[in-house]
Amino acid sequence: MSRPSLKTPLRKIYYGVKRWKDRWLRWRKKTRRSIAAVFDPKNRKPGLTKADISNILGTHVAGSSYLEVATRTTGHMYKAVSREVFSSLNRIMYNMVDGDDDRSADLTGEPQLEELLEAGAQFDVVFVDPYHSFEASMINLDYGIRLVKSGGAMVVHDCNPPKKKLTTSEFQDDMWLGVTYLAFLDFVSSRPELDYFVVDTDWGVGVVFEKTRRWSQMQDVPPRMDLSSLDYHDWRVFSNNRNELLRLVSVEKFRRLFE
Repeated sequence: MSRPSLKTPLRKIYYGVKRWKDRWLRWRKKTRRSIAAVFDPKNRKPGLTKADISNILGTHVAGSSYLEVATRTTGHMYKAVSREVFSSLNRIMYNMVDGDDDRSADLTGEPQLEELLEAGAQFDVVFVDPYHSFEASMINLDYGIRLVKSGGAMVVHDCNPPKKKLTTSEFQDDMWLGVTYLAFLDFVSSRPELDYFVVDTDWGVGVVFEKTRRWSQMQDVPPRMDLSSLDYHDWRVFSNNRNELLRLVSVEKFRRLFE
């Protein structure tokens, strides 16, 4: 009588362990940036996450509806958005896995955003954490602000990259902030009817809104400069003038103004 083979059960155990390991590695990579944003001392003045900013602003505008625009490599904090502040939580995700080639997926989210706009949807707070190419960032910002209710706000992630190496125009598997910060500055410079500032936390959390009485706190924010006076697409120019360009606000001042 031949001895029973151990190959089959061992193979099942091996692949079972491998699947769990792969899931854990994906989870670790997915959450590492959000954790680092709060605790990494190299991230200037950490203390609030992008979800915290959205929650505080939701309370400020007495909002009830929230929309998040993100991708499979951005966002990652949807569960941290307060269900007590927002009774209606909505999310658009694009650039999801598409067959064997992840890069073949939609890289802008425009079809879904256009569908929302045509349906007349509007939200008190729209959080934009785009695929960090210039094109996707601009499309998301343009649609995002049009989906904001009057008196509401658009929140934008990754507006204050600390290092040039994080700002490549092409996707990087590890840490990638891309050129969203440039799209953000180009966007606000072309929209004089809008006001903005950036909270100096979690890689730079931008806040964009229409000028109304609800935002009277802006008198305590650094003055708006003529962005056309500086070539901020040059990294050295941006880095040396980031405080003025982004109108950076510390976590402490943001809390004082809006909590």
